[in-house]
Amino acid sequence: LRAIHTKPNLVVELVAAEPVVMDPVAIDWDARGRLWVVEQPDYPNGMDGNWKPGGRVKILTSTRGDGHYDKATLFLDGLPWPTGITCWRNGVLICAAPDIIYAEDTDGDGKADVVKKLFTGFETDNYNARINSLALGLDNWIHGANGLRGGKIRSEKTGVVTDISGRDVRLNPDTGELQLVSGVTQQGRARNDWDDWFGCSNSRWIFHFPLPDRYVRRNPHVPAPAPLVYLPADENASALNPASRSLERWNNPDAQGHITSACGLGLYRDTLFGPEFYGNAFIGEVAHNLVRRYRLDPDGATFAALRPADEAATEFFASEDNWSRFVQIRTGPDGALYIVDMYRAVIEHTRWIPADKLATLDVRAGDTMGRIYRVYPKGAKLRPIRDLTRLDAKELAAALDTPNGTTRDLVHLQLLHRNERAAAPLLERLAASSELPAVRVQALSALDGLRARASPVLLKALEDRDAQVRRIAVRLSEPQLDQSPELAAVCLRLINDPEFIVRYQLALSLGEWNDSRAANALAQLARADFNSAALRSAVVSSAARRPMEVLKTVLAHEGSGAGHSLFIGQLVATAGAQAEKPADFAPLLATVVRGGGAKLQNWQLGGLAQLLDALDRKRIKLSTVPGADAARPLFDNAHSLARDGRASDAERETALRLFARGFGNADDDAAVLAGFVRGGVSDKLQKAALAALARARNSKTAELLLADWPKRGPAQRQSIIATLLSREEWTAKLLDAVAARVVAAGEVPVASRQALARHNSETIRKRTAELLPVGGGNRAEIIAKYQSVAMLKGDGAKGATVFANNCASCHAYLGRGHELGPNLSVFRPKPVPDFLVAILDPNAAMDARFTVYNVETKDGRSLTGVIGSETATSLVVAQAGGLKDTILRSDIAELRASTLSLMPEGLEAVLAPQDIADLIAFIKGGG
Repeated sequence: LRAIHTKPNLVVELVAAEPVVMDPVAIDWDARGRLWVVEQPDYPNGMDGNWKPGGRVKILTSTRGDGHYDKATLFLDGLPWPTGITCWRNGVLICAAPDIIYAEDTDGDGKADVVKKLFTGFETDNYNARINSLALGLDNWIHGANGLRGGKIRSEKTGVVTDISGRDVRLNPDTGELQLVSGVTQQGRARNDWDDWFGCSNSRWIFHFPLPDRYVRRNPHVPAPAPLVYLPADENASALNPASRSLERWNNPDAQGHITSACGLGLYRDTLFGPEFYGNAFIGEVAHNLVRRYRLDPDGATFAALRPADEAATEFFASEDNWSRFVQIRTGPDGALYIVDMYRAVIEHTRWIPADKLATLDVRAGDTMGRIYRVYPKGAKLRPIRDLTRLDAKELAAALDTPNGTTRDLVHLQLLHRNERAAAPLLERLAASSELPAVRVQALSALDGLRARASPVLLKALEDRDAQVRRIAVRLSEPQLDQSPELAAVCLRLINDPEFIVRYQLALSLGEWNDSRAANALAQLARADFNSAALRSAVVSSAARRPMEVLKTVLAHEGSGAGHSLFIGQLVATAGAQAEKPADFAPLLATVVRGGGAKLQNWQLGGLAQLLDALDRKRIKLSTVPGADAARPLFDNAHSLARDGRASDAERETALRLFARGFGNADDDAAVLAGFVRGGVSDKLQKAALAALARARNSKTAELLLADWPKRGPAQRQSIIATLLSREEWTAKLLDAVAARVVAAGEVPVASRQALARHNSETIRKRTAELLPVGGGNRAEIIAKYQSVAMLKGDGAKGATVFANNCASCHAYLGRGHELGPNLSVFRPKPVPDFLVAILDPNAAMDARFTVYNVETKDGRSLTGVIGSETATSLVVAQAGGLKDTILRSDIAELRASTLSLMPEGLEAVLAPQDIADLIAFIKGGG
């Protein structure tokens, strides 16, 4: 306690410590007011050092009733590295990857006698990245954090298997349903009182998920924006102010004093601390023994995370004790802020600790210790923690009227689990008259969960004085818009609501209404907030029902800029997806061609490109569409604009999308596109030209790109090689160039060789084995042959060249290269043997984050890379050399995960022992 630093007006109390609690990693309160704790004594490598599970669940009680927990009951043990606990019905949900289990005590002895597996398949590769943070949402689902690694999850009740790669989840423990939600969180997913969800990862404090996945998936014809927004606005968000002394770091030693282990995100959902703390975010940083605080200020559809002025040079909560590991922050039902301290000497993953250092450490030191603190203002009266199970329906509904979000959630769950429909009239009164907007919102949500939402209640809520209440009321009105003209009419009036968050929600919700007035309203919303990319995305997601109506209404008013062009293009793509035959495309083509008036608009080029994409997907030629000749001027304009050096890159990039399509000469256009891949042309335009070539499938593409090879720069060569590998006929030409020694074998990245060795074509595989051999041989024997590296003196300057030629296409280091795989700064402290294993036997330890995927598209392309981000409609494939392709899921013919590491075997074919010694000297020397 003496080692802890916080604000002088705050009280810090120790409410639980060993032996009552040991190794705590997550907590929750039940409706009786008891504190449940999940403990992880098997961290990091098992109870016996050989992965024996030993996780425990305890029930803590305060026999004196003063909030200090002095009694512990062991509820369940033998769990594998449990990471989360959530009270549910008469028991608890426990995150213990690969499973989520439900456990209950039915005979009252405090010990679990019912243990059921509800879901299974969650990844277990890393015990710092597993399913966690199950919590009630205002949608009446339980939400959870993916943990980063994901998995193919099987519901034991339904048998349905869901791949959760790249997204978080929501689930119904009673029915066994599991659904994907936007974003992916490592450890710590939480919401505020308005159902805005936030997450964090070890290297990033807090991000927000502004566009719910269920809305995104309505329109599979356009890529959705990135699912998360990183919130800290200050440039030095990674810099820390620890109170503890610096200790030796084994993983990322250069990150001392910077964020590396953020986790346990919690939002303060009470008013006990005063209005300046309400809704604030608190995140633990375990490596530096502190808790950071951010104020979250609304900023359009998302938030800005700002450091309080009086914490600019300090942290909200920090300990001088290096063993303090603050892993979770929660709002207690008493209004205090609870901070869970796992309390360990070593918190780094043992995988990243050099073997010689690991041999000197007791990695389990502290396994018999643990603390839970509560923090609250001096002089504040803590709220009483009630036994909600003793309340009848009327009393329970009344208990919802509290500023404490944790208590409201507990009441909410009790109402649902009891199916207390008798409480509906009381909840309706709270929804209409409670002084607290958060209570009015939760009362509406509880009514929804009880299937007791009535139009009169929603009508009143839609006119509430608080914007957040109006926003949630719009969302809850969605299922009734088609049946209730009065409800629809009031929602339509909210087009002019003074608060953006209401208009944004309306733009999302109107997509659930099958009425022509919805299309007009969406267009009006878009025009009013056109500078908001989030609102445009919401309109596009809702336009799937009536895209032509929305498009025409939007075009009736002038607009400009890149955002406008993208928006129109997305509406065109949506409308084009609904056309089936050439005649169906005629109205859309006419709208694009004539929609710009007398003066040609840049959006017309982007819109025409999207229309051509839609035609390609239906295998329809533009020339067969009635009125197609009217589009010729657009192609002519695109050719002029692309060559105009005075035009912006964005304009020229759009123009390039029309090359080698429509009425142009395919061979001439291919030659022009290839001409953009040269020095003096921006990287953006070069990549746009290569993308156009890849789409066009011209037989001369390989010949054009391989011409003047000696004049190509290294970056251009890597991009060209990646493009040529995307189609089988071009790959054959590339191999011809290697055979003729036009392209040096060493220029083809070993990662690309590995993909070629697994190519679908037997001919390609055979030629790769001859020209670009990879892997083979006993890895242990090869490593043994390279032991001389330890005796060689490395040259860092030469190592920089080795890095550029062999590593930079997939790895970044000190601002160089491409961060497709791990940043090589993590290897700086490693001994030579670790380098040798990583380089020569990369499949010895694979990191699921860098799983290689082979993507076959319906237009015949083949892409190999890492999935950068995912949404319901699209995914980003990051490839060697910095190329990124956003692919619609509907355009994917096959998606296969490789069983091999992104880092390929076979580097011994191009790296001699001295090369590796030089590379190690470069990395260890910091460049």
